[in-house]
This record gives sequence, C-alpha cells and structure tokens, in this order.
Amino acid sequence: GDHPENGKKVRVMTGRYGPYIKYGKTNISLPDDFDPEDVNMDIAVQLITEKGK
Repeated sequence: GDHPENGKKVRVMTGRYGPYIKYGKTNISLPDDFDPEDVNMDIAVQLITEKGK
C-alpha cells in the first residue's frame, strides 16, 4: 500500500536473502521472527521509522 504520511509505495517482497519491505528506494529486511503474511502497514511504518534513526 501507500505510506500514510507521504504516499510512497510500501511493499513486502521476497528476495534472495529472505523477506523485506521495499519503501521507495530503501529495502528493510524483516526480522527472522516476522511472518511476511502478518506484516501490516502499522508494522511496516514502525520498521521504516526504526531504519531511519
């Protein structure tokens, strides 16, 4: 879906090294204990925010 604050695309993808969130040009690996099917926008935004710190 789209990020609620800025409208950039947020997608959960599966890559060579496991699942990740694609946000604009940024890729954020999902922690091992996350099931990609369970990632909702709230979780994605939280991970994006943590990555930006």
